[in-house]
Amino acid sequence: MITMQTFFDVMSDYLHRPIAVRAPREGMITKAAEAASGEIQDLRLTEVYWPLVLDRMQSLLSEQFPLAAVSLDCVPAHARMKALLHVMDETDGGEKLREEFPELARLDRVVRTGFESLISESLSLAEERRAEISRQFFAGRDFGRITAIRLPWRKFQQTRTRPGGRMTLCIETEGGTFYYKPHSAKPDQVYSRLTGRFFPELHVGNRTVDCGSASFAEAVPKLPLSCEAECATYYTRMGLLAALYYVLGGQDLHSENIIPYGAVPVAIDVEVLLGHQMPGSALEPVIEMAPADRAGVFTPLYATGDDEYSINKEDANGHLPVLHGRKVTVEGFEEAFIAGFADGFRRMRENAGEILSLLKGAADTPIRIGIRRLQMYPVIFAGMLQPDRLRSVAARDAWLEKAWELIPEKWRASYRELERDDLLLLDIPGFHICIGDGTIRHTEGRGSFPETLPVPLDCVKARLPLLTEECLDTCIRTLRANLTAVPGGSKP
Repeated sequence: MITMQTFFDVMSDYLHRPIAVRAPREGMITKAAEAASGEIQDLRLTEVYWPLVLDRMQSLLSEQFPLAAVSLDCVPAHARMKALLHVMDETDGGEKLREEFPELARLDRVVRTGFESLISESLSLAEERRAEISRQFFAGRDFGRITAIRLPWRKFQQTRTRPGGRMTLCIETEGGTFYYKPHSAKPDQVYSRLTGRFFPELHVGNRTVDCGSASFAEAVPKLPLSCEAECATYYTRMGLLAALYYVLGGQDLHSENIIPYGAVPVAIDVEVLLGHQMPGSALEPVIEMAPADRAGVFTPLYATGDDEYSINKEDANGHLPVLHGRKVTVEGFEEAFIAGFADGFRRMRENAGEILSLLKGAADTPIRIGIRRLQMYPVIFAGMLQPDRLRSVAARDAWLEKAWELIPEKWRASYRELERDDLLLLDIPGFHICIGDGTIRHTEGRGSFPETLPVPLDCVKARLPLLTEECLDTCIRTLRANLTAVPGGSKP
């Protein structure tokens, strides 16, 4: 069987070139780490080259295997491998492809220069904040040399980069591990203050070092549960977390954003801690963590049913707590989850004044938003990487114009201005509003929308008075219905 990992390994052999690491001081990063970090760059390059390589492979194989034009999965593994090697050899490791397709050559340069800038930025910031990182994450011990830079755990899928080719990196050092994040840590700090004051059961510190447009975060290890009783405790606390997000109107509590730290579910990537939807006369009983229809939703309460492995061989269901080697879902602990939700709901109501005061003090905290559905960007990128658009700038631009056709005309020019530069670099455009301000701003300061959204702080103010017992009863009925509707094969 040929896996995506195998394809990546072959493509990497042809496309790899050492990156030009610019460390602020000699010896900060080991030679082995410097060499291995290039694997991330190779993964990005593989994604760029793959549509062209796939097209050539299908042409080679279609006569002998007619279904190759539909999917390479219909072709024997040995034939696929032979075709892949033939394409890469025939094109001199991609050199002839770059000559034939000018956009491919440009994107090759974009990926390489962007990644080198990312590594250089992360190293410079780590050195600049070395003392603070050592104090916050390692009890004052200097973290020493960097021994590895890699992607955090995720299934083998498209990498996602923010403006400037920036992405989250796992940084391993002689003193321990921490994370580089391509965004401010202020939302994490607000979350830490909220849990420290109102939900101590969820508070594990969430230590961060904020650097403005980037930050560093402490690595939270996955720890197993110690006994059967802790299973119920864990899901009670998941209920608390669901209530906290429900009251604030927050989102993005999917499975990859939860780390099981013993009996504590630790939320990471809390950039959407608050929402910007003004409620009506009553709160809708929509609890993101436990939706009625879980098709395509990676809720942290259940296994995904997907046995694939990530590039570094971690289990796709690694977000679930583990007891004696067995992954534990919410099944059998639904009432514990509901009890936790009810407790959290009431705590938020009882402490409404203090919560608002805390949020007012964090009015400049950025809240990530999307000006279109996040799933649209991979579609746009996939279109940009088709052979005719890699050959012709005019064809590429015509495709990009389609990305703005569905935008109302009065906003179309603004969308185009704010998104275009990012899309040309295969970066997902980044936008935010602040807790105390509804103006939509580009994360790199390239502009803002004249139209404003509801201010998140005002939305929370409007939601808190609606936390009635009647609302809680409705939420509980909804949770019982949703948690009972377990899709087939959800158990790991």
